[in-house]
Amino acid sequence: MYDLKMTSNQVSVVVLALHANGNSSYRDAAAISRVFKKQYKIPCTIISDTNIIPDKAPGTTLMFADTKTTLISSLRTSISQVGTGRTLILFISAHGYTHRYPAKERGYVDYLKLGHEVITNTELHYLVFASIQEGVKLLGIIDTCHSGHMLDLEYASSDGVMFQTTANKTIMGGLGTARYASISACRDDEVTGEDVSLSGGLGGKLVGHFLDALPRHGCTFNLLAI
Repeated sequence: MYDLKMTSNQVSVVVLALHANGNSSYRDAAAISRVFKKQYKIPCTIISDTNIIPDKAPGTTLMFADTKTTLISSLRTSISQVGTGRTLILFISAHGYTHRYPAKERGYVDYLKLGHEVITNTELHYLVFASIQEGVKLLGIIDTCHSGHMLDLEYASSDGVMFQTTANKTIMGGLGTARYASISACRDDEVTGEDVSLSGGLGGKLVGHFLDALPRHGCTFNLLAI
C-alpha cells in the first residue's frame, strides 16, 4: 500500500513527455496537469521536446528540452527544487526501447530516445538520485514500452508485496515501506499500449488508469488497484 497526503505543500509533480505516436505523451502530460491542478491544487512541471502542450492546466510550467543536454539540465533543476519532506511524483510518458546483453546480470538496458540521442536507464538513475534532496520520497510512474528497469532501482516486483534483487534475494514489504518506488507499465521485454481514459482521452494505459483511479481511491492505492 502506498499512502500519499496529496496536498500542494507535500507533493510535487514533474512530467517528462517525449514524442510518441499520435502525440499521446503530450496528451498524457496535459491530462496529468489538469487532474493534479483541479483535484489537489498542485501545479505541474512538464519537460518536453515540444514547446506547445495544448489543454495543459493554467499555472503549469513547461520546460522545452529538445536535446539530451537541455533535458538533463531541466530534469536536474526540477528534481533538485523539491524540498525535504515532500514526495516527488515523476511521470515519464514516451517511447521506450531496450537492448539485451546476455552477459549482463540483468540482461537488459532500457533507454529513451530524444532525436538521435539516447538516455539509458543507468543515466536516468544517476541523474534522478544525484539531484534529489535528502528526505524527499520518490514515486515514479513510467509509461513507456520496455520500462521494467527504466529507473534501475535495486528491487523489482510484479505484485507490490514480494520484491527481489537481481541476485535473487527476496524481501517482503510493499510500496509503502520504500523511500523510492517506481511503477512501470510493463517488463523490460514487453511493450505497452494506449487506451481511452476518463481523464485524458487516448493516451498511455498506465497514466490513464492512474489518473482515473485517483478520484476513486484518493491518496491511498496499491500496485494492483491501478
